Amino acid sequence: MRIRPCPPRSASAVVAQLLLLLGAFSGAALARDPVDVEVVRVEAVTVDSRVEATGTIAAHKTTDILPIVGGLVEAVHVSVGDRVDGGDPLFTMRTIELALRRDEQRHGLALARAELRDAEADLERNRGLAERRLVPLERVADLEARRDVARAQVGIAETRLAAAEQVLEDAVVRAPFRGVVTARGVDEGAFIETRGMMRTEPAIQLMKVDVVAAIVMVPETHVDRIRVGTPAVVRIDGLGADGHFESIAHIVNDRVDHESRSFEVRVGIANEDYRVKPGLFCRVTFTPPAREVPALPRSAIRGSGEQSWVFVEENGVARRRPLVARELDAERVQVVSGLAVGDAVLTGPGVARLAEGMAVRIARAGASRPAALGG
Repeated sequence: MRIRPCPPRSASAVVAQLLLLLGAFSGAALARDPVDVEVVRVEAVTVDSRVEATGTIAAHKTTDILPIVGGLVEAVHVSVGDRVDGGDPLFTMRTIELALRRDEQRHGLALARAELRDAEADLERNRGLAERRLVPLERVADLEARRDVARAQVGIAETRLAAAEQVLEDAVVRAPFRGVVTARGVDEGAFIETRGMMRTEPAIQLMKVDVVAAIVMVPETHVDRIRVGTPAVVRIDGLGADGHFESIAHIVNDRVDHESRSFEVRVGIANEDYRVKPGLFCRVTFTPPAREVPALPRSAIRGSGEQSWVFVEENGVARRRPLVARELDAERVQVVSGLAVGDAVLTGPGVARLAEGMAVRIARAGASRPAALGG
């Protein structure tokens, strides 16, 4: 009797059969040995968390002041640190030439008005003669034109005089608002050119600091929580124990910086005594309204970061479900997406041994307890 050899099989066919056998064995094992697990449900918790941010104190406004009228600086009336009111003189330019120009325009106006009076008198006299036919009507028309020219000359002279007086007034540079002098870049005798040249520093820098603002950058994860009017507390370490100021968010910038992934918030502080200085470091605590969020125990979450997931039970087997979570406290995380309030999630010691498709046996349901989280 001859033994006939089995026909050779391809390597792919052998691998396929092995995988089928392994899958059948694994499925049988999963079916035979269910893992004991517990269940916890996603619950709604009340979150009253605060938002912390750091930043810098800034003046309400800062103005770099230069004169409108160029020339020599005749007198400087302030120094760095001086407090001024709106309208107070800061420095004065040389005014001798400006005063002479004003006087010249005054004389020019007087001359124009005298010529106008003479033209009007001639016109009236010749109108009377024309009525008696002693002078031709053309003479009256010429005198009317002369009168109109004289009136225009008076208008031009008045405008020139007003301009000369304004230049003379502008030679005294005054504070545009109440504030404090924070820089002085000129002294008596300095020449300031107002045309064709750019100064690298202001003649006087003035800051309005009776109201200041804490400017902070807040992470974009809080963009839906902080709005204009959100209560805030500003802490300035440089002022010691008295450096706490209660306020609100006065300005919330709609633009989110794409590099830092944060947005700007400004918190105003009354500063009538000028105690808070621009440039100081500050910390701001915002207290947004309380809100409800879905939460889970940390023990139910597998993985970390963007690779987080949970196991849920479907028809007696474990199914892996990805989710996005955010830290709440040491025990719980907020469910951002992937689950809803009331969804059941597998937990307990057996979860560490679970894999997709494993048979599970629910031992007991974890107690769902509402809680309020404080910031």
